[in-house]
Amino acid sequence: MKVKLELDKNLKEPEIIIKANQLTTELSQLIQDLQARTTRLIFYRNDTEYYLDLGQVLFFEVSERKTWAHTKGQLYQVKASLQQLEAQLPRNFQRCSKSVVVNTELIYTLTKNVLGCEIGFADTEKKVFVSRHYYRALRDYLQERMKQNGK
Repeated sequence: MKVKLELDKNLKEPEIIIKANQLTTELSQLIQDLQARTTRLIFYRNDTEYYLDLGQVLFFEVSERKTWAHTKGQLYQVKASLQQLEAQLPRNFQRCSKSVVVNTELIYTLTKNVLGCEIGFADTEKKVFVSRHYYRALRDYLQERMKQNGK
C-alpha cells in the first residue's frame, strides 16, 4: 500500500482520500479505524462527562426522549438524536429498530423467535430486538462483513 501526504495551507481540516481498484478487508478496517478516530462523542452520567472509545458501545437507544449509550456494564446519556448519530458514526453502527442503533462489531448472537429477532452480546445480559423493517438490511450487512473478513 502506498501512502502519500500533501500539505495544503488552504484546507480548514484534514481530508483523507483513499484510491483503490477494489474494497479489501484491509481497506475496510482502515476506513472504520479512521471513522472511529474522527468521531468524538461526549457521554454523560450524573454530573460527569466521559470520553469513551466507540468500540465499547454496544448500542444507542432512545428512551423517554433521551438518547442512551449502553456499554457492557454502564449506561450513559448522549446529547444527540439517533438520526444525528447515524450520520456521524462509523458504518459498523447500524439501525436495528426505530429506537436503536447497534454496534455490529459486538453482536454475538442473532436469534429469531416468535416475537421477531433478538441481538445478544458477549459477556452481558443486555439484548435488543430487531424490527422486521430493519432485519433484512442488518442480516445482509452482517453476511457481507463475514465475506469480507473471509469467514
